[in-house]
Amino acid sequence: MTPYYERDGITIYHGDCRDILPTLPPVNLCFDDPPYADGDWWDLFPSLRRIAQRLVITPGATNLSMWVRQASPAWMYCWLSSANSRGGSACMNIGWEPLIAFDMPLSPLGTDVLNYPISKQVGVGDHPWPKPLALVKKVVAHWSRDGETVLDPHLGSGTTALAAKTLGRQCIGIEIEERYCEIAVKRLAQGVLAL
Repeated sequence: MTPYYERDGITIYHGDCRDILPTLPPVNLCFDDPPYADGDWWDLFPSLRRIAQRLVITPGATNLSMWVRQASPAWMYCWLSSANSRGGSACMNIGWEPLIAFDMPLSPLGTDVLNYPISKQVGVGDHPWPKPLALVKKVVAHWSRDGETVLDPHLGSGTTALAAKTLGRQCIGIEIEERYCEIAVKRLAQGVLAL
């Protein structure tokens, strides 16, 4: 499969992750933020577990039980996202979300409560669920080492790729919507300006 974008250790594929995952080499960390209300993404667990040395998921509160049925997490964190989600009524005004780690971090986080409120981010376009860059950087920094490869099967507006780039990691991102691939590429080109 030909990458949509490939530069400086960052590769983005435009397509369905279910089709692309089997073609990828092993990675060190998979950080996945699957669409909460769009598909049975927990079925990806065997593929993600096979390809990734370490696996961290933000499953959404309603899908948590389905992910936990796949395997017992090593640890669960509370991400305080606040009720300011841009997802509107679909998010039911929940002020926190679970973040489950199927492997322990390489360095301690110091807490199991991650306080990174959702706020307006530069350059994410109309993406309804952009994760805070600070949260993603925290995950990438604690579950991977310098130079390792991070995979994001639902790349969205490219926050994981940007976090990986700023932390000296390589990244493979997969996004099914081309408009979000475009946004991710623009954010990567802006670099520090997108922080």
